[in-house]
Amino acid sequence: EAVTPEVSIAALHPLLNVGIKNYHVVPKGEEAQAAKAQKMGRYLQFDDGYTECLQNATYLGWHLKKLKLQHLMRIYNSPERWILVVPGRNQTSLPAPSSDEPITLDIPKFNMSKTLDFSGARLLKTCRLMTLTNDDFDGRAMEVLSDALRSNAPFSVEKQSDRLEYRAMTCLMRLTGLRLHRFGNLNLQNEEAYLERLTRRAFGSPRWHGKHARLAELQTLDLVHKVALSGAREYAFRLTNGNISLIDGIEFMRSTPCDEMYTDLLEAETEYL
Repeated sequence: EAVTPEVSIAALHPLLNVGIKNYHVVPKGEEAQAAKAQKMGRYLQFDDGYTECLQNATYLGWHLKKLKLQHLMRIYNSPERWILVVPGRNQTSLPAPSSDEPITLDIPKFNMSKTLDFSGARLLKTCRLMTLTNDDFDGRAMEVLSDALRSNAPFSVEKQSDRLEYRAMTCLMRLTGLRLHRFGNLNLQNEEAYLERLTRRAFGSPRWHGKHARLAELQTLDLVHKVALSGAREYAFRLTNGNISLIDGIEFMRSTPCDEMYTDLLEAETEYL
């Protein structure tokens, strides 16, 4: 396969230390920390699981939200928390007879009949952190996050309940949807057909490699988005005893973010660790 498929859910901030070629010095200092807090706060702007937007410290969940922001700032530049490498699209592929001819004229695609298991995926752990509510960890979410901040040990949120899994899957669907939005009106089938024609005409050219990389990202995001959608529906079915239309009354997930002014206040109150 020409490109290793991977997906990133870092839709709202740049990863600054990914790979040798793209290495950047990670900025430090109070001004840099404030900039990090501003970016990471956007991930929490939906106040998932709460029927009201968390406007200030009088709202249940405000202090937990501050803890979540501190944890997100800790993993700001941790690629393993934002990027998932997906198994190859054609795992039976063999080397070509020579570098001058393609292995196959067929465009690599994922086998959708094989369900990817995301139960322990690092991406879901990040989304669980983003969508925690005060009820999680048997009502001890604030205590658990506070204790973890005092420790230098790596921290991640493992599966707690079907309610949190529903929120995390919906979060994953939202973030992959934001990444897919960058592709505009590109149609996956049209892109695959175009690359198949390009393989016949310009195999191995810079343009061919560029299109392969773009298609691999598009296919991978599309796959993970569909897996997250399927997972969210499965947990919604469980939580509503089969009547998915009732899910908003059990676990409230917004389609649009809360007012940015609330996030600005949160960032101003949050200590930089």
